[in-house]
Amino acid sequence: MRYQQIYRASAFSAIDSGGEYITRIAFGLDESVTRPTYVWTIPNIQISLSTTPSAVDSLSLDFANNLGAKDTTVYGPGQLGFFTLGGRVEISLNSPFLYNPASGNLLLDVRVLDGTGPFDMFLPTLNAQNSPTDEVARVYATTVGAVTATASDSLGLFTVFDTRSVPEPSSDLLLLFGGIAFFSFIRARSPEGTA
Repeated sequence: MRYQQIYRASAFSAIDSGGEYITRIAFGLDESVTRPTYVWTIPNIQISLSTTPSAVDSLSLDFANNLGAKDTTVYGPGQLGFFTLGGRVEISLNSPFLYNPASGNLLLDVRVLDGTGPFDMFLPTLNAQNSPTDEVARVYATTVGAVTATASDSLGLFTVFDTRSVPEPSSDLLLLFGGIAFFSFIRARSPEGTA
């Protein structure tokens, strides 16, 4: 399958003004789930994030039209093993994604390239709901190679994004650059023959 979900930028008001790196994504399990843990594997999946020019309720059915200029593969393609604990499924990203809400809404793009494997009737259901403040929407198709989505709605998977701040240059590095600049200034001002 292919699945795209958009998140309104205003939902990320806690992110620093310069942006932050998204390092992990977690999806909540539906309240009907009664087993405390689940373990299962998707043989081949790819997850991408981008800043999208699309508005929340204006996702195109053409998947390519929703992608932004910073479309980045953050996981896969490859095998993904799930272990659920505490009511959610967590995915640590292979590559962090620098997201700045000032640049637009966030788009999650999931491609399940191979979903084969033994059927497990006890696989958990993820929590999806309509946002009362209209902060999410989705488009999807049951075929991963589809160019056009076969369905769209205002539902969204309950999602948590773990972030970390963009590192600032260390004071040691700044002192080093400052020392080099000061030394260059002194060298340039030394009288000829004394340097």
